[in-house]
Amino acid sequence: MRSSFQLPIDIQSMHLTQGSREDLAAMPPEQVNTYVWFVAPIPVAGFDPLTCQVETTLGSTTVKFFRVESEQDDVIFQSSKNFVVVADEKGKPFVPTRNLTDNRGQYPCVAVEVRFPKRLDGDTSRLPGQPFTEQERERLDLLGPDPMPEKLAALMATNRAIREHRVNGAKTISASEVTALITAHRINDSRRVLAQTVSLVTTPDAFKNAAEDYFLGAAKESVSLALASLKRAHPAPPTTEDELQSLVLSTVDAVLVHHVETRRLIEPFWDGSRRINVDGKEIEVPRSPKGETEIQPTLHVFFQMALEPFGVHVIRESDEGSGSLDFRFSTTNSRSELISVAAEFKLAHHKEVKAGIKRQLPRYMDSIPCTHGVFVLMWFKDEKGKYFSEPKSQSLQETRSFVGSLAANPENANHKIASRVIDCSIRPSASNLR
Repeated sequence: MRSSFQLPIDIQSMHLTQGSREDLAAMPPEQVNTYVWFVAPIPVAGFDPLTCQVETTLGSTTVKFFRVESEQDDVIFQSSKNFVVVADEKGKPFVPTRNLTDNRGQYPCVAVEVRFPKRLDGDTSRLPGQPFTEQERERLDLLGPDPMPEKLAALMATNRAIREHRVNGAKTISASEVTALITAHRINDSRRVLAQTVSLVTTPDAFKNAAEDYFLGAAKESVSLALASLKRAHPAPPTTEDELQSLVLSTVDAVLVHHVETRRLIEPFWDGSRRINVDGKEIEVPRSPKGETEIQPTLHVFFQMALEPFGVHVIRESDEGSGSLDFRFSTTNSRSELISVAAEFKLAHHKEVKAGIKRQLPRYMDSIPCTHGVFVLMWFKDEKGKYFSEPKSQSLQETRSFVGSLAANPENANHKIASRVIDCSIRPSASNLR
């Protein structure tokens, strides 16, 4: 049996309400119109706007399908752009609010507005004031209230319109495809809003998917293919530290190194060039490697995608008492034993590389405790030192040999440390090679 020990990457259900819920509750349901807006997973190509009526438990409901051309016209983005998402959990990756919307800031897109003729609040499967049956009450006691009743009611009305009018080939929308929406309650035939709620990441995987899209971009599909080969190489979850270390190293080699060194997915690890004003003169600051804490979120997403299917929990900036370990990989075996592997990532131009592998990582391993560790250097110096020239004293091959020798000779004979050096340097594209 797998352990429930986990620190997931997800944040679920964020809501920001403006207005008075008390004033809303005091109004008779028939004096309030409820509007729900969301972006629909409908291709823009071939789409024709449509407004239609469908019957719901609240009466004749208007469903409007329309194009959104820009962020200025995007009601959800304009209402949520000032949302400040700060994760309390240490080490959770930050994702800009724009990327938590279902269109990820891409335009044009197709949106839906559903207008209910009465106040929409709570269970939407019955008319307002209709009593619970005993069977429904038992279900409510067992499962609790329906999650996001406004979302479910809006999707049911929308799917009814989709089927009746053959929108997008009559392909209906599932609840998992809509993660951001706005619910607004207005007094009938007026613009006065009694209450409005912006809801983001309303499905269990919404934040994780947004993080993968944001940090991996176009490489997400390629990473998914690499993960399939990883699964074939490791058909069973790890049961020992040695197997867990092997799985982590396979992830580094088959997924991370492949995409960084072969597919040149280096953008997440570099700051772009920028122009700044110094003493009234505009100068260009060249590209430079990001700091360790800035590259960790991308690494976190890589590892989370790769190791979660194996029941391995990826804990970033794990507090081990002697400091914050970059990554701790943990799982439980069939005997309910917790097994862990410690991992440290450093920049190759860091001044304490030797101390990191000889003292820092072993200290974290002793604190966990575990006997297996992984030490990874991120290398940014290109062959000619044109874009970045540190460390000056060593080449890539010399550094790999140096780090490998340190890892192979730990001071604690019980420690088993593996090392990797990942080449993140800027190189000319293949089309420019002669």
